[in-house]
Amino acid sequence: MAVGAACSSTPTTPTPDASIDVFAADVPVADVAPEAAVDAADVVTADAPKDSPTSNGCTQTIDSHTLALWHFDEGSGLVAHDSSGNGHDGLFGGSSTANSADPQWGTGVSKGDVVFTSSDAGDVGEYVQSSTASAFTAGQGSLEMWILQSPPYNYAQPFAAGDNICFRLQLDPNGALEGLLGDGSNWHPATTASGFLQDGNWHYVALTFDGTTPKVYVDAVMQASGSASVTPPVPNDYYLGGRPSNTFLNGQLDEVRVSDIARTQSEISATFAACTPP
Repeated sequence: MAVGAACSSTPTTPTPDASIDVFAADVPVADVAPEAAVDAADVVTADAPKDSPTSNGCTQTIDSHTLALWHFDEGSGLVAHDSSGNGHDGLFGGSSTANSADPQWGTGVSKGDVVFTSSDAGDVGEYVQSSTASAFTAGQGSLEMWILQSPPYNYAQPFAAGDNICFRLQLDPNGALEGLLGDGSNWHPATTASGFLQDGNWHYVALTFDGTTPKVYVDAVMQASGSASVTPPVPNDYYLGGRPSNTFLNGQLDEVRVSDIARTQSEISATFAACTPP
């Protein structure tokens, strides 16, 4: 399948598709660790990525289909290294210098995580940006992440690939999740019922697309599917935690992986089953 044009148009606000249902299971909450309390052994001082396994099995793995993988284990600094080898390192607040859009390091499901704070109903917040991104060369894609949402609950975009909603996960104030797939001009949302992710627990969320069917998984159970016969365009960047001129997450992200295939039910189940969050 041919790859579409770059996804770089002005963002639009999607209309929810109420035809999708989702359910979630609880995972224990991990405490946020102050930046100053991070153990020295977990601090990255070089520009090389960290990809060390952890005893609780939560660390995502790299394979030939991994486009980007952020472990968020650095513990200090302004760079979240991409462990895929594709060079998609993320800058806190989109800048190599400290600014008000910088999130904080914390303790997640696997060593460390990133803690985002938003305000003004989610319109102002913090984010991590990679100014480069990889193409979904086979017309397929997957997003996987561990997420803990915190009050106040507002509109939020935990992940966006491309400016014009090429491949995105969005949350609304009532606890609905929206998996969004676009081709640069048209978009295809799959929206869950309300009332999820707002229980103070970690959840494993995945969004997959095999070329025709987007699917949403929560805690390894496929709870949403839709129809979208589109070719994902080449995203011009990745945003984690939120996107300027749009909305931001109040909460935490850990072990975020982007792939160029639709991860299977068995792969997603194995990843979820292997992780025992602290």
